[in-house]
Amino acid sequence: MSKNWIDNKTVIITGASAGIGKGITETLIKKHNCKVIGIARSREKTEKFAEELGAYSKKFFVQTF
Repeated sequence: MSKNWIDNKTVIITGASAGIGKGITETLIKKHNCKVIGIARSREKTEKFAEELGAYSKKFFVQTF
């Protein structure tokens, strides 16, 4: 396995509860072992996404506005 520059970083993603932001968040957490600070408008959608992540959710930190 080759080392990628993004592996094990902390990343901020806007729009983390849906669409492209959700996909990027999931990839960063699951494939690159990143911690993700997810910024989103909908707390409900973001919390549901965190549940979908299962054990990976410990690497997902949520900030809604």
